[in-house]
Amino acid sequence: MKYFYGPKKRKNYFEGWYFKQSSKNLNIAFIPSISVVNSKEKRAFIQVISNFFTERFEFSYDEFSSETKTLNIRIKDNSFSSQGLNLNLKNENYNIQVDIMYSPFLMLKRGIMGPFKYLPKMECKHNIFSMKHHVDGKISINSKEYLFNNDLGYIEGDYGISFPNKYLWIQANNLNNGAFFLSIATIPYGKINFTGLIASLFIGSKEYRFATYNFTKLKKNTNEHIKLRKGKLTLDVFIEDYDKLVLSAPKNGDMTRKVYETMEATIKVVLSKNGREIYEGITDNASLEMDK
Repeated sequence: MKYFYGPKKRKNYFEGWYFKQSSKNLNIAFIPSISVVNSKEKRAFIQVISNFFTERFEFSYDEFSSETKTLNIRIKDNSFSSQGLNLNLKNENYNIQVDIMYSPFLMLKRGIMGPFKYLPKMECKHNIFSMKHHVDGKISINSKEYLFNNDLGYIEGDYGISFPNKYLWIQANNLNNGAFFLSIATIPYGKINFTGLIASLFIGSKEYRFATYNFTKLKKNTNEHIKLRKGKLTLDVFIEDYDKLVLSAPKNGDMTRKVYETMEATIKVVLSKNGREIYEGITDNASLEMDK
């Protein structure tokens, strides 16, 4: 597993990580990232999105550091690692203090992108570092404390040039004995565009993988219902989403694009084999993000 790729001498580059925490009273994600437009335009960011607000904090690129072989990111005096988060974020609107610890990760045995990871001209590449882990500690937002006690977390990362032109992303790790991720995107590659999909459903410790590269068919794709089929398996995802908040996303390395995310979507995931249902999971605090 590689946790940081870095711009090296490239321009128009971004890299970001998504650390999500879910409890009864607060769903919140912290998103450290870097943006490199050229040698003179380099910045670091920490975005925050929760079930009731979103905010962006900007830093000098020199205040950012990250390790390659371990998950260990620092931006000024804010630390993100596989052990937990220690954050101190302040501006005119928010004072956010975070001190939380993580349990060992539920990790994928194989990278989520499969062979697509090795295509040289993909504009965006994706990693999942933890499908599910436990979260303990506290988060203070403008002096209001939220406690986490054996609650749930999720971590992923992206790097490249730009987010896909059109996409839908869903994540939930508090399903009944389950953890779920799905992304469907229109991907530019050279002179063509193609629809790519990747999805992972864990039931306990067993993973069911659906992806373009393992010949999964996208049978239905609407805002309310997604249906995937691979051999004898069918995965249905039913969606009810709530009002979305705005996040910044990369376009040619610059964090100037707007995308929209909610952390309070209701989803139902149904897995069937030969037409017989073998799993159903429902949650009302799934994360859902799209380009519009």
